[in-house]
Amino acid sequence: MIDPEEQDIPEHPEHWQDIIWPMCDRPNQTLSADHYEKLCWECPDVDVAAQLLKAYRYMLDQWSEPGPGHRVVSFINKWMRTNQHNVDEADRYFPREGRR
Repeated sequence: MIDPEEQDIPEHPEHWQDIIWPMCDRPNQTLSADHYEKLCWECPDVDVAAQLLKAYRYMLDQWSEPGPGHRVVSFINKWMRTNQHNVDEADRYFPREGRR
C-alpha cells in the first residue's frame, strides 16, 4: 500500500485534477490536460474523470510502492482501455436498444 502522507499526496482527491500521481523516478505530479483529453477521445463511453479517481484509489491500495513514470502512464491507459472494452462488450451482448 502506498502511504499518501509519506508521499505528500492527497488520500481522497475530489476531482481528477486534484490527483497527484506518485512516481519513484520523477516528482509526483498531476495528469496533464492533454493526456486527459486523449483519454476522453480514445474512450468516449467512459467517465474518464470518475475512473481516474478509482484508478488512483486502486493504485494507493494495491501497489506496494510508487512505480516509474512509464508504468504509471501504462497503468492509467490500460485502466481506461479496459473500461472502454467492457462498455463495448456490454453493448455487444446487451444492446442498448434491447433484444426481444
